[in-house]
Amino acid sequence: MKLLILFALFSMAFASWKFNMDANVLKDWLIMMEPYTEQCLKESNVNKEVVYNAFLNMDLPTDYNEFNCFAKCMYARLSFYYPETGKFDRELMIAKIKGMTKHIADACYENKYHSEELDRCSHLYNSVVCAIKKLSKE
Repeated sequence: MKLLILFALFSMAFASWKFNMDANVLKDWLIMMEPYTEQCLKESNVNKEVVYNAFLNMDLPTDYNEFNCFAKCMYARLSFYYPETGKFDRELMIAKIKGMTKHIADACYENKYHSEELDRCSHLYNSVVCAIKKLSKE
């Protein structure tokens, strides 16, 4: 029993969110992100392989702050997110992000920063994971 608990805790330490996304949606997202990818990689100091694995395999790390900051950088460069206020431009996201709907944007992209979140990177990451969950194929 102790071994099972230890294994479960170990697995959680290296956990990630894994999603099943439509290939055309992913392709459009990668094309949209391409102009800012190198800049955001440098700014966030994230491992490039983690980013590519996250988006190509929809395997998002849960405990890697640099990845969270990469996502924040990307959303800021795309004018979807304003880190200084914690606000999102939901209308622009609906217009530009393939698959995004008003329902998903309203449910996942609150225009407030939650005090329990450690930082703006976590705020953005939690919102992105919410939207990807809603967009993923069951």
